[in-house]
Amino acid sequence: MNEKILKIDRKDLKKFEKLLTTGCEGDFYFYDTPNERKLIKILRDLNNRYTRGGLENIKVLNQHINILAKEFPELVLPEKLVIVDKELCGYTMQYIKGMPLNIYLQAPNISFKEKIYILKSIGIFLEKLSYFKFPFGPIVLGDLHEENILVDEDGKIKIIDLNGIFLESNEIPNCKYLIADNGFYFNRPKYTVDITGDVVPSQNTDILCYCMIIMNFITKSEFYKLRDYQINEYLKYMKTINFPLEFTSCIAKLYSRENNQNPYLYLDYITLDMLEQSSMENYYKAKHALKQSYMGNQGEQTLTSTGPKKILRKIFKTNNKLLKPR
Repeated sequence: MNEKILKIDRKDLKKFEKLLTTGCEGDFYFYDTPNERKLIKILRDLNNRYTRGGLENIKVLNQHINILAKEFPELVLPEKLVIVDKELCGYTMQYIKGMPLNIYLQAPNISFKEKIYILKSIGIFLEKLSYFKFPFGPIVLGDLHEENILVDEDGKIKIIDLNGIFLESNEIPNCKYLIADNGFYFNRPKYTVDITGDVVPSQNTDILCYCMIIMNFITKSEFYKLRDYQINEYLKYMKTINFPLEFTSCIAKLYSRENNQNPYLYLDYITLDMLEQSSMENYYKAKHALKQSYMGNQGEQTLTSTGPKKILRKIFKTNNKLLKPR
């Protein structure tokens, strides 16, 4: 039997301990080998074009697992293709003991510096991935979001669910942050939308997804759901609380015609004080307080949680254009 193929009967699959369900995509099962514990991912709805494309991606990664494992230990690669009742429907992978990034970034017992280090690690990985020459063409992660990134017990990032990557010769994957209906920025030429309405993943979209992860963390919100005028005002607010201009320029570029810029180099300049002021809750408090001060309802009351009124007024003194990237 091919060492890269695991054949299972459907009835035997039920004997494996199920780990979790990922909604509409597939199921995970524990798979114990003589040496270590693995995971099996079984994809559902094999007639779905996203699922079929994902399985084709897994085949390609599986064929090149040796070079990928050597160069990119961050990737949790498909080790064996899984055939259930003579039908390819999944793959095995390393079982990672770790924490999903969304939980990690919210954990009160993990320091600010540790969280910034992890976010920076993702950017460094993307930079390395963008320069590497693969024999089968470039790899674009496509479906990059917090639930697809684990932080292992050694504090290293692990990228999972690689059936959602994009290879140029294959189907466009279904990606959380790349839904054309929800993102006004996809009318920029650097983002291609195909005839089905799917956004074609690219290095630009990988950086966009990475920036959404960072901004979700900074704002303590679902930043990717904001509209253009909201983003415009929030970027101005970031300037008033002294976020590095280089970083805010990277975020502004997402909505411009210029190619996106990986912001990982500038994360070290973000301070805990900036982070404590940058939540959407504090931003809306600042807007409300400024509005009240204009209406004369607050008198000379001093703002304590978001800074002096004269600083907050800067938000609305600038014009309606986005911050210009340097």
